[in-house]
Amino acid sequence: MAKLNIGGVIEDVITAEEFTLDMAREALKGETVAIIGYGVQGRGQALNMKDNGINVIVGEGDYNWQKAIDEGFVPGKTLFPPMEAAARGTIIQYLLSDAQQKAIWPELKSHLTKGKALYFSHGFSIVYKEQTGVIPPPDIDVILVAPKGAGRTVRDNFLAGSGINSSFAVFQDATGRARKRAWPPAWPSVPAISFPPPSKWRFTATSPVSVASSWAAWPGSWRPSTTNCGNGVTAPARPSTKP
Repeated sequence: MAKLNIGGVIEDVITAEEFTLDMAREALKGETVAIIGYGVQGRGQALNMKDNGINVIVGEGDYNWQKAIDEGFVPGKTLFPPMEAAARGTIIQYLLSDAQQKAIWPELKSHLTKGKALYFSHGFSIVYKEQTGVIPPPDIDVILVAPKGAGRTVRDNFLAGSGINSSFAVFQDATGRARKRAWPPAWPSVPAISFPPPSKWRFTATSPVSVASSWAAWPGSWRPSTTNCGNGVTAPARPSTKP
């Protein structure tokens, strides 16, 4: 595991050579990854994990229900209404928009039973938890994997055999396994992932980047700084491969 100094922060960098697909599958043995939201980010991560043999289910409403079916998810087997998927999952990937995350949080929270993991790809809801009300129970893991690119490229780059570097973080480690639970879901999407101490820093760092990019400032006229935003991994990495 390499260590890089990025803007004064020492980060661990893990590549696909160090953490292989077989290791990812083994780490997730017995887990059910539930993707809540089949939007731009959810679709890419769900399909990538599905193609790599990870036990993944999707929770989606009417909006993208048929799209999920068309792309291989089966109602009642791997496709469910959001709350049913959350109840079935052990790692809950909360990949709705910030507004939707806030709106359905009271209902979702009831399915976050002891020992589960709550996964984000954007730290907004947690960083501003006092405003959003997204306050996880203390007996679950809370993790983040943030691909460093637009949601569509998570899938497109995977199909092209490359991938996207990503950052990951642990906000809350109730089980002692939070860090290892974050690595495998990242693997199908990215060739390298970085982990900065302290663990909550990356949640905070991803929010201004994501908010700015939502306003079309990135990419384009504004380039985030690794010094104050922690934007991605700069180390060369081996591309991920499909089985």
